Amino acid sequence: MGPKRVPATGMMTLAWLVASPVAWAGDCEAPYDLDTLADDMGAVESAVISDDSAAAEEAARRLQAGLACLDTPLPRVIAGRAYRALATGVVSVEPDTATQWYRTAAAVDSGFVYTLEDLPRDDHPAFEAWRTALDEVAGVDEALIEGHVWSTGKFTVDGRRMSWPAAEPDMPHVLQRAHDGAVTTWIVDGISFPEEALIADASVGQPVVGDGPSSSLPVGVRPTVTVNKVESNNWPAERIALVGGGTAALAVGGVLYGLAWDKRSQFDASSKQADTERLAASTNTLTVASTATLAAGAGTVGFGILFFIVDGDPRPTLDLRF
Repeated sequence: MGPKRVPATGMMTLAWLVASPVAWAGDCEAPYDLDTLADDMGAVESAVISDDSAAAEEAARRLQAGLACLDTPLPRVIAGRAYRALATGVVSVEPDTATQWYRTAAAVDSGFVYTLEDLPRDDHPAFEAWRTALDEVAGVDEALIEGHVWSTGKFTVDGRRMSWPAAEPDMPHVLQRAHDGAVTTWIVDGISFPEEALIADASVGQPVVGDGPSSSLPVGVRPTVTVNKVESNNWPAERIALVGGGTAALAVGGVLYGLAWDKRSQFDASSKQADTERLAASTNTLTVASTATLAAGAGTVGFGILFFIVDGDPRPTLDLRF
């Protein structure tokens, strides 16, 4: 057996263990956590680079089935990579399915570029499928379900927090609701959201989705502009959103790092080359994801505190789109 490929696990000291009740929307016999997702994603990627299409398809099937059974929030930093792995694993046998998941991955992570470090040969179908998906998704905005708001809980679409029922049309999405400590997950087509995720409320104005400014005013109501002086002992909603969102990102990053550390321990104890390659891929994936999430969380918390450090003056608001 050749030498081990050492994963890039950082010497960080931060780790949380978060336990929560579980709820699934799919027909699931057991929960599917981020640890198992990283295993399956790493198995697909290892099989693809080895040009083992049968093994890649098998792991991709597990990944596809598991997405609907996720019992924890899917971080955006993992979503795009997971969708690409799923698509690449089945691109030779189910090109239509692969095309759909490539398009969602492109909507979530359009900056990725395939190289020969990811694919075994320059004529691999994933090269062209990914380029096509990027072209098709460019300029596509989310579509809204008008006259509705989310039901109780916090909702994400492919790891992105959505304040309104919205998603890119004509592609699959992982919709999740966090409520009372439990996470419910659905695989949806476009904006075909389940009834239990929505509340009909025609009186609520809908924002305009796209590049222009958003509006939450009902039809026929003319806006007025006022400047309110904020009391020094009050936190504006923007500050609460930034600090709260950043704190949540720190918690998720900690969970991911804990999973990465566990995979690193398994990697060190492994003796079979197949296991070491799989565990190395899982460890690196979780390490990169945890580092990015922790950095984003720390930055958001810091900005939320510092940007509003001077209270009592009118100030512009910051609209962050994740």
